[in-house]
Amino acid sequence: MPVIVEVGGKGLLVDQASDKVNIDFFGYVSDLKGEMRDFFTQRVSLNLDKKKGKKSLEESGIKYYGHFDLPSGSYRLRVLVRNADTGKTGVETARIDVPFFAKAQPSLLPPFFIESAQKWLLVRERTDQADQSSIVYPFTVGGEPYIPSARPSLRAEDSARVCLVAYNLGQGDLSVRGQVVDSAGRTTDLGPLKNVERTASGIDGLEKMMATFEPRGLAAGDYVLKVAVSNPRTGHEETSSLAFQVLR
Repeated sequence: MPVIVEVGGKGLLVDQASDKVNIDFFGYVSDLKGEMRDFFTQRVSLNLDKKKGKKSLEESGIKYYGHFDLPSGSYRLRVLVRNADTGKTGVETARIDVPFFAKAQPSLLPPFFIESAQKWLLVRERTDQADQSSIVYPFTVGGEPYIPSARPSLRAEDSARVCLVAYNLGQGDLSVRGQVVDSAGRTTDLGPLKNVERTASGIDGLEKMMATFEPRGLAAGDYVLKVAVSNPRTGHEETSSLAFQVLR
């Protein structure tokens, strides 16, 4: 199961005096009985130029890609990030569900907003295993890697590319619908998905689609993008959602 840990640079570098910053990443997964099932730990060391390097990281941040090997089931995830130089620490927890893919159940992952490649520093998991070929970076479309956003922040004039990933929806054309829901639960027709195009995945049962999302007309605030992908031939539909923010 892939995991992207997103850390804002401004908070990470508070009280950072040295040009070299050491960042510790810890990820732990336990089952609902409290037993640990997998984990990762890694220290990342960065050398920052006093002017450009530090400013660039403060304006964006760092994303860490790791993974867990888990059977199907429900789990609790805990991620801790620490600036080893200052002791500043951040912790997040979440519940995750791993579907039983052997049954070929239809599913739709949350929409992945694609970050600008220049905006964030991406660090990938390092492993001591002799064979690293089984650890595949899954965030690709058309053979090209991209960096997903955990909680997109957009301006009303922005245009964002979104990747939709679906499994086992059957043969034939697929239909895609998007809705935006504001913090009060009201649905708006603003910001629909446009220019939806299907891309070849090369894997049976896996569908990847690219679309454009434009938040034009949305006031500053918190929203949720709800996406539905359906197969008109079978009538089956899967839905997913992701929170995003429109900035002033």
